Amino acid sequence: MRWLKPLGSPSRGVIPRGAMVLPIVVAVIFSLSGWAGTTPRPWAEKDWTKWSSWDCEYVFTYSPWVWYDEGRGRETGPTLKYGDYYGTEVVEIRSALPFRQALVRRIQIHKHYDKMNLQQKQAFDREHAAELAEDNNDRVEIMVSNSAGHFSPYYGNYLYSFPARRAALLLSDGTLVIPLQTTVSSPASADYVFPRTVDGRPIYTTSDKYLRIVFGDVTPFDPKHKELGPQRPEELPLDSYRRKYPFEISTLMYKGKLEY
Repeated sequence: MRWLKPLGSPSRGVIPRGAMVLPIVVAVIFSLSGWAGTTPRPWAEKDWTKWSSWDCEYVFTYSPWVWYDEGRGRETGPTLKYGDYYGTEVVEIRSALPFRQALVRRIQIHKHYDKMNLQQKQAFDREHAAELAEDNNDRVEIMVSNSAGHFSPYYGNYLYSFPARRAALLLSDGTLVIPLQTTVSSPASADYVFPRTVDGRPIYTTSDKYLRIVFGDVTPFDPKHKELGPQRPEELPLDSYRRKYPFEISTLMYKGKLEY
């Protein structure tokens, strides 16, 4: 930035460069650090019908129902750190009610729901009634995606992605719950649908400590046939080095109810 001298005063009255730059830098740092240090929890602080676009994005990125990792571990809020050269891993528990509400609320904002008349709102509500049903007892839907690595000026054009793998839910007694359906939308992204109950019992309760999704071998990808049928346990050899994403059960409570 070029500093301008006041007219008619070639030297006197010029604000020293350091005197202006230092306060500005300090103010910016404190402003950003304050923003990064805040941990809004719209799912606990607001009714979902009042969520803003940012609130929805926060649910999609930093809520207890999402595992967002850019190579530094799971993130629970905005960070000042710049992106590194690793891929971004995202695990979303899409069947959880607050996640579904954020999806619908984002559509509401896009279509200006708050400005609709009564008839328009009723039509919208009917269209999205299934997505907002609080009792969703038939399935657990989890999406896992991995983006490609970034360009590295130090290591050259080093692009890669983590391939989509066969997955299972690991219960507290060591039982593996195999997906009823797997949809591989890209070589690095898959959507898994698990049963919510086994032998008439919910697969997770508040007495459990973690909801864990574990992975086995790479899933085959065919652009013309993206849906895979039920997997067999023998198709899921688990190795000790495979990622195990632990979601703490105690953090998955929403309005006094376990949501996953």
